[in-house]
Amino acid sequence: MIALGQERNHDILLTYKDNGIGLKLEELQDSYHHMGLSGIKERVNSLEGEITFQSAPGQGLEVRIVLPLDAA
Repeated sequence: MIALGQERNHDILLTYKDNGIGLKLEELQDSYHHMGLSGIKERVNSLEGEITFQSAPGQGLEVRIVLPLDAA
C-alpha cells in the first residue's frame, strides 16, 4: 500500500507499507545489501526531509517520508 500526497502543516507525507518478509532494522543501517532503501534515504535527506523505517522479520516494512513543500 502506498499513500501519496497527504499534506500536513506545509509538509507532504508519503507512506509505503507491505506485509512482506521484513528485516532487522540494525541490518538496514548503511548496508549495501539494501541499496534501494539507502538511495531513498539519501534523496530524502538531500531535500531536507525525514524518513523512518519500521520493520521486523516476518512483519513487513513501513517507510514514512515527510518532505517540506518548499524543498528545492
